[in-house]
Amino acid sequence: MPRDPRPAAAATTPLGMGRRAVLAGAAGLALGASGCGTAPPRNAMGSGPPTPAARLPRPAAWRPAPADIRPDVKLRAVRLVEALGTWGRGAGGTERARERVAALGLPPGLAGQAGPLLSAADEAVVQVVDAQYGGILADSASVLVVCRQWTREGGGPVVTGGTTVDVRLAQGATAGAPWSVGGLHPADPGPAAGSLPEAARRVLAERRIRLPAAAEADIRNGGVHAAVLRSMLKLAERYRFDVSVVRSGHPLNVFGTDRPSDHPPGRAFDVWRIDDRAVVDPATPRALVEAFMRDAVATGSYNVGGPVLPAGGSPGAAVLLRRHPPRPRARRLRQLTQGAARGGPVTVEYIRYRIGDPERRAAFEKAYAAAAEHLYAAPQCLGYELAHGVEEPDRFVLRIEWTSVHDHEHGFREGPHFRPFFAEIRPFVDDIEEMKHYERTLVVTKGRA
Repeated sequence: MPRDPRPAAAATTPLGMGRRAVLAGAAGLALGASGCGTAPPRNAMGSGPPTPAARLPRPAAWRPAPADIRPDVKLRAVRLVEALGTWGRGAGGTERARERVAALGLPPGLAGQAGPLLSAADEAVVQVVDAQYGGILADSASVLVVCRQWTREGGGPVVTGGTTVDVRLAQGATAGAPWSVGGLHPADPGPAAGSLPEAARRVLAERRIRLPAAAEADIRNGGVHAAVLRSMLKLAERYRFDVSVVRSGHPLNVFGTDRPSDHPPGRAFDVWRIDDRAVVDPATPRALVEAFMRDAVATGSYNVGGPVLPAGGSPGAAVLLRRHPPRPRARRLRQLTQGAARGGPVTVEYIRYRIGDPERRAAFEKAYAAAAEHLYAAPQCLGYELAHGVEEPDRFVLRIEWTSVHDHEHGFREGPHFRPFFAEIRPFVDDIEEMKHYERTLVVTKGRA
C-alpha cells in the first residue's frame, strides 16, 4: 500500500517470537501472539451506549497464551491495568488507585498516568482483551494492553468503554525479582472527525472486522491511512478478524531504536484472532494463518509477519503479521545516503550456509524467521533476504544490507539487538561456508531503487 506522506511517529517492534497478531498498515500487517480474551464491542473513544444492566459484568482474568515469551512480563503489565481500571463502590479516585498499585509492589505514582482508566464513576471493571509486546529486550519491554471497561455512576446504566495502554517495564534489580513498571502511555486517539471517507465508514460498519475501543476511535478520528482501510475491507471478504492495535496506544519508535514506527501515523494494524481462532494458539490450523498472510500480501501489504513461515515466504513473514506501507523511493534513497555519510557506500553482507539434514533446514528457516525481527529493529540494517537453493537444496544464502561495515561490526554487534539475534541462529554457525562484506558496483537494474 502507498505510504502516508505525513511524518511518522515512533513504534516498538516485538521479539522474533509468537507475538500478537497480523500487522497491516498503509499498509503493514502483523499477526501475533496474544492471551485469552474476548473482542470488545464497537464504541467511539471508548464510550458505548449505556445499557440498563443490573450490575457490572464479572469478566474472567486474562491469561497468557501457551506460546507467549516471558509470560511473567505480560502478566505484570496486565495486572497493573486491571488494578487501575477496576474498583467497587467507595473505592474510586486516585488515592484508592494508588493503594491498589502499591499492593502490587509497584510505584503508587503510576496511578497518575492511568488516563481514561480512572474516571469519576462509582464503580468500574476492566477486561483485558489482548496483551502483546510492543517490543522486548533482555532488560526492558513494552506491553500493549488492550482492554474493555464497564463503568456506572450511582444507580444509572452501565457504560461500555475501553482503551489501550503501552506499559513500559524494566527487569528487576536482582535475579528472579519481578519486572518493574516505569511508565504508562494510554491511547490518545483524538476527537472524532466531522466527516469520514467512505472506506472508514465501511470499516466501522463491517461486523467481520472487530475493533477495540482505541482502534475504533483511531478510525473515527480520520487518522488511519486509506490503504489500511482498504486492506481491512478486502480481508473481511474472506475472514472475520480481531484487530488489537492500529494507531494510538502503540509505541512511537521501533523498540530499542530511534526508527519511527508505522503505527502512530496510521499506516499499520495488528490482528490477533482470525475466524475466532487466536493466531498463536497451537490448535489454530497453520493453513488458516498462512492463507491470511498470503491474502494480506495480495491486498498490497509489503511487510507481513506472523508466527509461521509460509511455504516460499521470506524470513520476516514468520515473526509478525504486519502491514506496512511500501517505502517510497525517496525514503529509500535517504536511507542509502545516511549510510554513506556514516562510513561509505551501503555494505552488502553475504552469508552462505550448507545444511544437509532436511529437518535442520526447517529449523534453520524457523530460527531466521525469529532472528529477522531483531535485524528489522536494528537501525544499522537496511534490509535482508534469505534465499534457498533450488538445484542444491542444502544451500542457503543470507543477504543483509548494512549502512556500513563499521555500523555492522560496532553499531549492531555492540548494540541491544545482536544478542537476541545471535541466540536464535547460534546452532547454525558451524554450517557457515562464507561470511563476507561486499560493496555495490554501478551495474544495477535500471530504473529501480
